[in-house]
Amino acid sequence: MALAGGVFANVLLNQKLAALPNVEEIFVFPAMGDGGLCAGAAFATNAKHQKNNRPKALQHVYLGPILQHERTKEILEKSGLVFTQPEDIFKATAKLLSENKIVGRFDGRMEYGPRALGNRSILANPCSPNIKEIINKKIKRRESFRPFAPSILFEEKNKWFGNHHYNPYMSCVEQINDNKKHLIPGVTHIDGTGRVQTITKEFNEHFYDLIHSFSKISGVPMLLNTSFNENEPVVRKPEEAINCFLRTEMDILVLEDFVVERN
Repeated sequence: MALAGGVFANVLLNQKLAALPNVEEIFVFPAMGDGGLCAGAAFATNAKHQKNNRPKALQHVYLGPILQHERTKEILEKSGLVFTQPEDIFKATAKLLSENKIVGRFDGRMEYGPRALGNRSILANPCSPNIKEIINKKIKRRESFRPFAPSILFEEKNKWFGNHHYNPYMSCVEQINDNKKHLIPGVTHIDGTGRVQTITKEFNEHFYDLIHSFSKISGVPMLLNTSFNENEPVVRKPEEAINCFLRTEMDILVLEDFVVERN
């Protein structure tokens, strides 16, 4: 079942639809709201005029702008911030996350749609029992009960969620296994679910490598993931990421393969 429209931003509704007895699988278009209507119009026009040219399956939605590496470094230098360039950015970031640092991550092309899928994300340790309250109070500045998503290595999903469903766009919540809930309080909803995002190397190699590095340290193959913003649109440019980092109480900014630590 393929679904589109703003109503399908409701991940609880999508969970109920996926559980219907006659539904084998659901696919929610990642830009399910009004912003995705142009894609639907393009697909419909293509089907009408190019009957022998069927659209290919969507592989990812990292379709936004990207900067040259030299330009990113130049922006950081102009900002006056002190930064380092670790030999292995994934291991370095994973270590910081395991120390319960809250990381703003800006990497590669921006995601298309309303969900932060790793490239414009605020990341944290899902094992920390009070991480939700900290992020909501010090960074998001919103109600303390607001939940965050678990981004998990796809091959580990069955151990934590009891299924092998591919869910790369956070399109619905899923039940966390009872024996795992206590291990990841930062991403477990009050009803025992999580708005999961599955990550494969093919879908997002850099984000996969980061989660894999964190898993080696912590034994937990996932990270808490929320959008890189503070009550405004998700950051699009390095300058916006820097500004968001400076006006919140985020601990770390990872801009491509550069690391800025708060003094």
